[in-house]
Amino acid sequence: MASNGHFQKRLKDLEFADDLALLSHRLQDMQNKVTALEETAQRVGLKISEEKTKLLRLTAKQEAQITISGTAVEDVKEFTYLGSKISQSGGTDEDIIARIKKVRQAFAILRAIWKASSISTNTKPKIFNTNVFKAANKYTSLNQIASA
Repeated sequence: MASNGHFQKRLKDLEFADDLALLSHRLQDMQNKVTALEETAQRVGLKISEEKTKLLRLTAKQEAQITISGTAVEDVKEFTYLGSKISQSGGTDEDIIARIKKVRQAFAILRAIWKASSISTNTKPKIFNTNVFKAANKYTSLNQIASA
């Protein structure tokens, strides 16, 4: 309980389908979470992928390794979670650049449709909304769920 009498709420992890992001302020707490997750996964017949598991440190003072089954987890400076770039610098710029890139790719793939005279001008905005616009907003609702 906080000193002002109000309960503090801290986000401890982010979960969505088969993606999980563990959050911790202390290195030992993170190792404890990873170990508990690994033990729970083993009990139900699952295994944590050492290759896909990454560690992003923000203002970390300790450089000790986090391990899964004795294997050190790779330290990274950024990663993508639910379509958003997360980085040591906060990730906003990287996330915006990545989303613009996705929209450009979606738009370029449909270049022939934009030029086609056989497709009506009423149909083209519908194609845009279901492809290009969708690429731009693909993870917006998922990010809102994760940040709720």
